[in-house]
Amino acid sequence: MSKKRKRRLVALGLGAALIISLSVYFGPLVHREAYSFESKTVYSLPLGENEEASIRRVIVSDLTGDGRNDILISYDVASYDQQEVEGDITTVLSFKEARMVILSANTTGDFQKSWEYGSGLTRQTVAVGDFDGDGKLDLVVGGFKTENEEDRTSIYSRVEVLLQEENGSFDNILSTDIPQFVLGSLTVGEFIHNGRTSFVVGGCPSGNSSPYQVYLFRNEGGGNFTMSPIAFSKGIAVEDMWEADINSDGYPDLVIDAHDLDSKTYPIMLLLNDGHSGFEWQEPGVLAGVPFIDPLVIQDFTGDNYPDIMYAKSDANGSEVYLVRNMGGKLAGAEPVGIQTEGWIVGMVSAGFNNDNALDVLILESRVEFREERYETNIVGHAILIKKSPEGGLSFTQKWSYEFLEDGDISPKYAVAATDVDDDGSTDLILVSLRGEVRLALNSPI
Repeated sequence: MSKKRKRRLVALGLGAALIISLSVYFGPLVHREAYSFESKTVYSLPLGENEEASIRRVIVSDLTGDGRNDILISYDVASYDQQEVEGDITTVLSFKEARMVILSANTTGDFQKSWEYGSGLTRQTVAVGDFDGDGKLDLVVGGFKTENEEDRTSIYSRVEVLLQEENGSFDNILSTDIPQFVLGSLTVGEFIHNGRTSFVVGGCPSGNSSPYQVYLFRNEGGGNFTMSPIAFSKGIAVEDMWEADINSDGYPDLVIDAHDLDSKTYPIMLLLNDGHSGFEWQEPGVLAGVPFIDPLVIQDFTGDNYPDIMYAKSDANGSEVYLVRNMGGKLAGAEPVGIQTEGWIVGMVSAGFNNDNALDVLILESRVEFREERYETNIVGHAILIKKSPEGGLSFTQKWSYEFLEDGDISPKYAVAATDVDDDGSTDLILVSLRGEVRLALNSPI
């Protein structure tokens, strides 16, 4: 087995912490009982030889305001190059640049590029929101750069706000740097009770910089934003972050997928928002000490107006899916939902898949098999159907389980989205491969 293949298998085992380097084919998706999925490639990201796309976000929304869903993809370009290390030839991963593209559907349902942007950042992420109150969706983009690979003090993050113009283009109204800071995620919401959309960025400090890992960018109106740090626990890196009103007080809180640098675990942590620039850090009690958190989704699965959390825990033996119920604004203990996999869960998305007016969850499991000095990686989809009893209890049924990606893989966590693309009342899937294929799987009831 080549060293390159060994390196890629290790990357797969570490999940979202490393970039997986495998090619992908997204084959036909068939539900033998009630649904069929017709898969097609709608776009290919421009990649060169030995380059792959590390997907950071796939957002589906009516970004252009024409009444049809668009696809926003933010990705890093990863390059695998041969280098000599201590007299041996090995494959080295490097990031060349970050890119962003919006694909818009025409009247025939086909997608074409309507806008693209190159920020020059690494680990670029993006979120959408109406920052100027004109009814059009704007963008906030974040990532980091380094001036010297051997000097951690040269690392800094950049945050940009792009307002959408009447012609569909975007105007950069804010570009600010955070020195000695590695940005991991950002999220958008009305965090301050002023009627305006603000945003929050999270990451970790580098070198001997300020210890803050979370920053609030308060929207003051007129294109002005005030950046202020949010007190958080030391020794924590923010891997990912979502806004959700955990205690249902009308103010969005922060749910953080964290990395405890001391214990080498990945707890889920909370910052409760008082609506007036104050955030209260919650001790990571419920989910402390988790070996590794793969994708998670936040939805009101119980229908009580309090958002719950479903996540996958992975280790060397595979993955298991858990639900954390929100009991009146407080998170209860995690309970298994009966889904265990031998492979690593690399994607999770919530939607209604069986048209029973209840939210379900689709998880994507990555499996590796070796055959005669070569390996194949297949993606298997499991749909967790959730039902609620009149007494409030939940039951979980693994209704579907099928292989729909053959001999390939996707970037962990971010490369899948679910929505009704063709407005037929059924949930469709969008998936982006490492080699840059944007695949649309249209769901058609039989």
